[in-house]
Amino acid sequence: MKLIDLKLTNFKKLSNLPQPTITFNEDITVLVGANNAGKTSILKSIQKLFKTKGVNPAKDLNYLIEDGNMLIEASLILTKQQWQSYLRISIGGFTHIKLDLIDTDKLAENLFKHPINLKHNLGFINQKLSSHTIIAEIDDAVLDAVASDEKQKLVIQDALSQFAVSDVYNVYHTPLFLDSKDQIQEQEKFNPLSQIKSQKANAGKVNIRGVSISLKKKSLKSLRNLKNDCLTYLQN
Repeated sequence: MKLIDLKLTNFKKLSNLPQPTITFNEDITVLVGANNAGKTSILKSIQKLFKTKGVNPAKDLNYLIEDGNMLIEASLILTKQQWQSYLRISIGGFTHIKLDLIDTDKLAENLFKHPINLKHNLGFINQKLSSHTIIAEIDDAVLDAVASDEKQKLVIQDALSQFAVSDVYNVYHTPLFLDSKDQIQEQEKFNPLSQIKSQKANAGKVNIRGVSISLKKKSLKSLRNLKNDCLTYLQN
């Protein structure tokens, strides 16, 4: 499975972007940005799209929205093997359609080249979840081209429904982060700027990297003082 693009509406602060659609590179995509720019939010939205983590209205909904919809949408391509699996599951659910009457391998061969549109549409009233629909669709023109009859169309549409509601094991389950020395780590070591602002200056809980980034933006003099304090502490 490969992601082509991602579009977010009212998801955290990313809704404030002029164009909230992210197009992924063919091979690998690197997210680069300032602290608190939304890099981790993009990774979390992908997790929630594939339901490896549930949506939390209190944390995921744009705080400016009380009534309205939060959308997580993506275009993606399934592998041929994935299409084969979902097609066979779908045929098994129809008692009037026999597996040997539909060539699932040929259907999968024709389908895996075309993108699927996956959408999570969550409605909110007073910032409380009121509705949640999950839809997976393929263009009608593609459906007409690959399906030879109505039974095949029915199986393909049901396979998409099976995909939409199933939990997908995928590489986005555990996002990877690089530290300042380009070492891979499984958990992000620093806090977003928004958390730093509300963080109490407790000597045992100060996030040095996060505080450094914050001071670098606001006061270079204070940053130098912090550096000297750290050096003094290490020398002692």
